[in-house]
Amino acid sequence: FIPRFGQTFAELPVEVKNANSHRGLAARQMLALMQERWFA
Repeated sequence: FIPRFGQTFAELPVEVKNANSHRGLAARQMLALMQERWFA
């Protein structure tokens, strides 16, 4: 249960999960790294 949202993590919308999860953070960092190295 996440008191800040009043829901369990499973009940949260995908957008909120991704913004607050370690996997979402890792995905954003990887995307930034890939864009910097291969598409710049």
